[in-house]
Amino acid sequence: MLFMYKRKKEVDFALVKNDAIERIIEVKSTKSDISRDLLYFHEKYNVPATQVIKQLKHSQIRNNIKIVDAMKFLQALYL
Repeated sequence: MLFMYKRKKEVDFALVKNDAIERIIEVKSTKSDISRDLLYFHEKYNVPATQVIKQLKHSQIRNNIKIVDAMKFLQALYL
């Protein structure tokens, strides 16, 4: 699911349960800087956010946004 806003901002995925967005997710290959669009939606809508990085040595939290390694994120994902 692509979560977009009329000002051409977007994030890659939104986890939805019972028609409510539970988490927004941005996926990057290497860059661990927080996506501006992810930060925008996180702050505007007060939605939990995660940035998933293909290869990341250490998970961290910045601006209350989780930054995690892709493999670890996918292994922990419960659908």
